Amino acid sequence: MDPFNAIVAFFQTGGLFMYPIALVLVIGLVITLERWVFLTSARITNMQACKKILPLLQHRKFEQLIKYTRSSSAPASKIITAGLSK
Repeated sequence: MDPFNAIVAFFQTGGLFMYPIALVLVIGLVITLERWVFLTSARITNMQACKKILPLLQHRKFEQLIKYTRSSSAPASKIITAGLSK
């Protein structure tokens, strides 16, 4: 018996209770996929922002750094803005 037929047979023997379980599985997979896409895009955005932020920090150009981080939408920029404005 191949794996697909085994899964179908298991689902059929589970009866009516398998449908809510399958629905929860699908919802969980959708949420997982959405979070993966969001976090991957945030990581890319942070990496691009860090390429601009690090040279400004190394040369102690804090005014330019604050100006850049306030205009940037990267999560790392928001954290740096909050830290520098204190």
